Amino acid sequence: MAYRFELRHRVCVGAYKLTMIPRMRNVDNKAFSFTIALRNYLSVSDVSEVSVEGMETLDYFDNLLKRERYTEQADAITFDTEIDRVYLNTPTKIAVIDHERKRTIVLRKEGMVDADL
Repeated sequence: MAYRFELRHRVCVGAYKLTMIPRMRNVDNKAFSFTIALRNYLSVSDVSEVSVEGMETLDYFDNLLKRERYTEQADAITFDTEIDRVYLNTPTKIAVIDHERKRTIVLRKEGMVDADL
């Protein structure tokens, strides 16, 4: 079933900062639910030298394992194989640490409860 809506996506680029603000407005005569996914593709030195902090003890769906639900056990997520997960009820701040380049990328979000990794 099709619904009528307006979607505006504001993108602001600044020095060391990217802000994206999606706004969705229902212009239909009936209510409907929706989801929005914004993905960040980050340039890192080597994925095996990267860790993600801020998602410890969170539940997630593993898309590579038939969307089964798990709880994150690691203090920091590292990458030794491909992953495709949706973490639930994530914090507003997540840190991506590139150990080889000795830098931290901080991702902040508002109004979006889940995060893909």
